[in-house]
This record gives sequence, structure tokens and C-alpha cells, in this order.
Amino acid sequence: MILNNYCIHSNGLTNLALQQTEDRIVLHFLPRYYQQGNKIERVWEDVHSHATRNHICVDMKALMHEVQG
Repeated sequence: MILNNYCIHSNGLTNLALQQTEDRIVLHFLPRYYQQGNKIERVWEDVHSHATRNHICVDMKALMHEVQG
């Protein structure tokens, strides 16, 4: 499984669950920030810069309107 370095991906509970898989699941961590290898980062940056940064949305409908542009 390929993961980013979010703290819950390597906490004690995750490690305990992983041990119970008896090596059937192997975690491969991406570098700390690897935009080229994690293409969704480009999408999130675009959404953030065009829909959420400097915008105040009163509800999810307004936010989705901003996202869909």
C-alpha cells in the first residue's frame, strides 16, 4: 500500500493492525512532499487556490459551486 506520511499511517494502532496481517500488507511511504508522485496533490492545490483560499462559503452547496467554478 502506498501512503503519504500523515501521522495516523504510522501510529501505534496502525502498527498493531499491520502486525495482525502477517506481512500480507506492506506499507510504502512516499517522500515527505512528492507532488510528482502523488498527482492528487495538484488537484488539491488547484481546488485550494481557486475555491477555498480567500473564499467564505456559508454551506457545502456554496463550496461546491466554488469548486465547480
